Amino acid sequence: MGVLLLTTLTLLPVFHNGFVYDDTDVIENGQVIHDPANLLEVFGRRAMYVSAKDKGLMAFDTYRPMTLVSFFWDSAISGRDPFAYHLTNLLMHLLCVVLVFQLGQTLLGSRAWVFALFGAAWFALSPHPNTAQIWINGRSDLFCTAYGLGAILVWRRALLANAHPARVGLHLLAGLLFLAGLLSKETLLMVVPVLWFWPETDTSVRATERVMRTTPMLTASAIYLALRVVVLGGVRASGGSVHIETALRHLAPLELEGLLGALWPRRLYLRFLSEEFGALATYELTLLAILLILAPCLLWLLRRRAPVVAWGLLWFGLCLAPAALIAGMLWPGFGRYLYLPSVGLAAAMASGMRYAWEHFPKLRAAQAAAALVYLAVLGISLRGWAQDFRDVESLYGATIRKNPNGPHAYGWLGIAYRKQGREEESIGPLTIAHQLAPDEPRYTHHLLYALVETGKSDAAVDLAESCVRLHRSNAVECHLLLYSTYQLSDPEVALGHLLDCMKNDPNGARCDEAFTHALTGHPLRARYHELARDRLAEEEMASVRARTAEIMRTER
Repeated sequence: MGVLLLTTLTLLPVFHNGFVYDDTDVIENGQVIHDPANLLEVFGRRAMYVSAKDKGLMAFDTYRPMTLVSFFWDSAISGRDPFAYHLTNLLMHLLCVVLVFQLGQTLLGSRAWVFALFGAAWFALSPHPNTAQIWINGRSDLFCTAYGLGAILVWRRALLANAHPARVGLHLLAGLLFLAGLLSKETLLMVVPVLWFWPETDTSVRATERVMRTTPMLTASAIYLALRVVVLGGVRASGGSVHIETALRHLAPLELEGLLGALWPRRLYLRFLSEEFGALATYELTLLAILLILAPCLLWLLRRRAPVVAWGLLWFGLCLAPAALIAGMLWPGFGRYLYLPSVGLAAAMASGMRYAWEHFPKLRAAQAAAALVYLAVLGISLRGWAQDFRDVESLYGATIRKNPNGPHAYGWLGIAYRKQGREEESIGPLTIAHQLAPDEPRYTHHLLYALVETGKSDAAVDLAESCVRLHRSNAVECHLLLYSTYQLSDPEVALGHLLDCMKNDPNGARCDEAFTHALTGHPLRARYHELARDRLAEEEMASVRARTAEIMRTER
């Protein structure tokens, strides 16, 4: 109870926090969760369905209806006010802390409750994993962890049940809870193989029996995957072979970064690991990969002397691995991906502390003092994190102070301002982001929009000219602005931008539409026809020539 009270007091600042990251698109600007008629609809849609920024199917998609359902009851309580959403997240986190404590007792024995309590306290106060509940839309990790741990605890009780009906009922309940966890977030799938290596007191349990007795979880997994295939039209778990290769290449540094971040967090919230890991030298990636390959061997050797430590580290490593698929993209909130993996780390730390306590009795006072100081430092840091998530200025400002030469906090601050309609204020941070990362088209495009919206047309044209020189396949907006600027004064330049856009971006439908209008509805359409005929005759325009054949046959 003391740990729960301390955690609650530490996290009270979250109730002063507003919406950050994609909370705005789901809660503040979104419509789906605020209409109860859509409640059942979420079971037949992908997770992004509830976002105001949903743009259709993605290569990497998610199916999390149980998490989405929770937004409906929060909306019923407080609408677009953040209070109920933060309350739900805090309560779910406290529930997970209790379940982590129960898991620790199950693994170590009820008489080792003090060590299980230490593991639960670490889990409760570690700042990086807590991003899952400080950031409202990180809650899928909370629900996934709560349902998953509930399923495991019920499953262990079922294995000990003597009466057949009770055992069957408990197995059924475990399976249903596990399915609910999978419907909250798919990474719970990685827990299934971890359960096969449960640190048994009876070492005679055979491998086949270990697998067979996880039938409730295996059945729930099969049902979830079938639902995912039906709803998403396939598993939709990657963007293809290149995406998977990048994930495998970044897996080793991701595991190391996750472990270090969970144990000793750095106060830096925007983690673009694709850039950080991409900057590593080949020999560094190779060395880390070798260490990752050797890790299972080390865990196998460790299992006899410290079985729970080995099992907990296995849980951490396997449950974090799917995040490598995201680490190849730009995304904020890295810490939330440590929430489920940190359950295993909490168990390992609890077991490790008990081992040290039993084998080094003369150092017990020092161990207790070090543990308390460590938890206190984590708690102080966590409170600071909770305060930093108050609004976009405090969140991105904290990152800028920590990493003033990093472009992304400036860029995301500018984008956040634009979402709020603060176009003039967005120009400053977006300009800095563009200067620090000129090769990142996202910041260039947002700066372009801001300049146009605020009437700074000359600056917008200069930026667009720079944009088309720097970017090829990501310069649609720049080409369109330049076409709009020169369409009457210089049709040759204007048409050149449309054709370059179509050549460099085969899926640039907006440039296709503008080209069609130029040749059919524009006052200078005859001139555009003439210019297009000459330019399309060039060999390098073969792909565009095929796309424009029909429109070129139209009447001028």
